[in-house]
Amino acid sequence: GLGAVLASVFGGGLLAACGGSDDNDDAANVSYEVKFSRVARGTADGVTVPEGYTAELLFAAGDAVAAGATAFAGTFLGSADTERFAGGNHDGMHFYALPGVDANRGGLLAINHEFPDFQILRAATPAYDPATATDEEKRVTLSSVGVSVIEVARSANGAWVVVAGSRYNKRYTGNTSFNVSGPAASVVGATVVGTLNNCASGTTPWGTYLTCEETTENYLDPTQPELGYGWVVEIDPRAELAGMPVKRTALGRFDHENT
Repeated sequence: GLGAVLASVFGGGLLAACGGSDDNDDAANVSYEVKFSRVARGTADGVTVPEGYTAELLFAAGDAVAAGATAFAGTFLGSADTERFAGGNHDGMHFYALPGVDANRGGLLAINHEFPDFQILRAATPAYDPATATDEEKRVTLSSVGVSVIEVARSANGAWVVVAGSRYNKRYTGNTSFNVSGPAASVVGATVVGTLNNCASGTTPWGTYLTCEETTENYLDPTQPELGYGWVVEIDPRAELAGMPVKRTALGRFDHENT
């Protein structure tokens, strides 16, 4: 399944290699050698790939996520809209298969947004200052961090696209309310507003997504208690399990860079 997501970057041959068969003789003849020509050094603001490979844009900051959301199109929007489109600075992510769907044709992507992309949120000047920001300015900024869950599918021409209007498409942001569980719940409280600096990620054996907060303070809104941050957050990408999203305090509180 994950090979399908990477195919647009590593070339169509990846799927053939990963597909394989149950015949051991065939498997022994499969080559996993990666061959490509060297790309020239450059400073262009873009992705350069070797000849014979392609790089395609799947999901950008400001793209519509929730059904009926308005995507960023050059005009700054209010928090009611920014809360429903893609956050900034994509980071950790994981692909999830869907029941009854060929994972080489579609599934879900859970994607971290580590830091706000201010270019789609507000004018460059004055710069965002949490000490003087209005409540609305804070909500707009906090909407650009957290997690996006999107359904993706491979179209007839082989390109991967976001399935617009999918019931799975959802944002979890710096404004979302999160449950709290584990040994520190009695100190932190039953709920926390927001997740941010979402860096590392992982998946559980039962198919949920783990997003890790690389900060022990809400520097975008310092009025929020510090104890609410620095945790691992569990999210059900299919939105089927009760009690989620939830901050799992048993996994420790620190700046979760890659853990």
